[in-house]
Amino acid sequence: MTNACRQLYAQGNSLIRKFHMCTEKVKIKLFVTYCSQFYCAQLWRFSKTDKSYRELSVAYNNVFRFFLKLPKDAQGRPCSASGMFVSRKVKSFQEIMRNLIFKFRCRLNVSDNDLVKAVLFKNVTDRSKLRKHWNELLLMQGTDGG
Repeated sequence: MTNACRQLYAQGNSLIRKFHMCTEKVKIKLFVTYCSQFYCAQLWRFSKTDKSYRELSVAYNNVFRFFLKLPKDAQGRPCSASGMFVSRKVKSFQEIMRNLIFKFRCRLNVSDNDLVKAVLFKNVTDRSKLRKHWNELLLMQGTDGG
């Protein structure tokens, strides 16, 4: 996750340098295309309280804020992360992670591969730490907009 955070900041800085004069609509499309791809993230083992997870979430929010040049509020704080994503119809970091995990689980559940079926057999999946982790993330009650 540390590498993903570093790559996200590098990609964000590149976008800011090259496309700072574009309209907000174009910037949003570029951000979604280049900064919302987290390869193999569904296999990362993390909890919402992990430092590296929080750092990656903050990096995602910061890159979006800086790229779109979003203003600070009257107290000098950055604008609300959930508000900035919802108002622009962009998925938050937490939404992306849940979506990746859900789609991956769906692909595993319909797989015809015998090895995958063996791993997904009920007795194994009940004890699987990764499977429990996925359930915690997918079935959590509230969302943290960060």
